[in-house]
Amino acid sequence: MNDETEGIRSHRQQTLLKAKFGELLAWTLPRFERTVGPYDLSPFEVFDAERRRLILACEAKLEQYTQAEIHLLAEGVGDDPGDIRRGWKMFLDDPIRRLINKEPQWYAGGFGHPEHVADFETWCRMDHLNLREALCLSIGVNPHDFSERSLETLQKSPFENLAPQLKLLLMRFEQLQRKFGLRGPRFAISSSVLLRWVEEIEMEVHPEFLRLMRRYHGAKKNGSAPVQPKAVPPIAAQGTTRPDAREVASMARLILAIAIEEYGYQPGSLRSPIPKEIADIAAEHGIAITPETVRKFLLIGARHQASDKEDD
Repeated sequence: MNDETEGIRSHRQQTLLKAKFGELLAWTLPRFERTVGPYDLSPFEVFDAERRRLILACEAKLEQYTQAEIHLLAEGVGDDPGDIRRGWKMFLDDPIRRLINKEPQWYAGGFGHPEHVADFETWCRMDHLNLREALCLSIGVNPHDFSERSLETLQKSPFENLAPQLKLLLMRFEQLQRKFGLRGPRFAISSSVLLRWVEEIEMEVHPEFLRLMRRYHGAKKNGSAPVQPKAVPPIAAQGTTRPDAREVASMARLILAIAIEEYGYQPGSLRSPIPKEIADIAAEHGIAITPETVRKFLLIGARHQASDKEDD
């Protein structure tokens, strides 16, 4: 057999293997980065070992065919008295189909899959993130890879049956919900507030996420002076009359409504961290107000809200 003939045979054999295995033929072991949470590449290694075994078996089978039979298999034309085409089609067909259905989920080895890494440079520049985005970015995953629907499905699944990676995902989502409200995956969190909380509880997050969040939303360094909160003068000092009691009540109701709707505040909660969070956000905008003042207005608003309900 000359080189040209050998080359044609080799090309035809590759064509036959491609038709039999599809994308599985060129599948390669992902180069995972060890990041946050469980890390175990064995599911992918086991899958790849079986894939290679089946490919080698099919290559050995093709070597047993004559040049004419290879031509018949590749071109699909001509007489087939020995039912060669059917024999090749059925060869290891079931094991290959089973293997295709057993390909590990992309997160089976950990959250460092190269095709699902988050674009930290873009996401970490954003002033606000919702719960799902914060969840995914904290473990280093593209937020589009876990939809709201997929999270809802996971929450309805028996926890004990989930993979370790998914257990970590749900436990962290529970942390975020309990901290920033129970309004669902679309609840918006200030990036600077999120960063302070992550640092405060020393949460294990993807190092690039933490680095860029500190860069864009952390305390300013390199000699740049931090924003100095401007004290808000008392309302009475701006005019000759004191604020009307009805105006104070209305403002207290408004602050209470915002705290409940946007931060998950529970009226009457004396130990709630929400007043401090509101005061911190105000300070970021140059407004000096203490958590005690915020808490006072929340209590005023709660009293008037209760009074309104009694009147109804």
